[in-house]
Amino acid sequence: MTAKSYLNQIRIIDQDIQSRIEEKQRLYATLIGSPSITHDVVQSSKTDAYDERYMKIIEAGEDIDKRIDKLVDKKIEASRKIDGLDLLDNTSAVILRERYINLKTWEEIANAMNYSVRHINNLHSKALKDFDKIT
Repeated sequence: MTAKSYLNQIRIIDQDIQSRIEEKQRLYATLIGSPSITHDVVQSSKTDAYDERYMKIIEAGEDIDKRIDKLVDKKIEASRKIDGLDLLDNTSAVILRERYINLKTWEEIANAMNYSVRHINNLHSKALKDFDKIT
């Protein structure tokens, strides 16, 4: 596995979690909005059906929690590997950390470090090569 694919796992896990959180929120909104009003009479699902749907939402939340734990573990592992880079300066480590641990865009990293995006990309390529050596 290349350094880039290893580090990109964090972004993929994070995107998956965000997608599942949105899904859970939509399910919850559907559950809350399930009673309907017609002819001044409130009609709602049976209590058992409501409870079953609510339990599914709780299970979805538990699944998200497990995925968040996996994300945190992956970030800690990657961060330790980044710390293990034998670098003359800290620039490569900062770029890798900002991109893959903090999930920042190239523009955000360039602005924070006062470099051009092109220069950040060049430094990033070198940093990945250094990271490949330790993995």
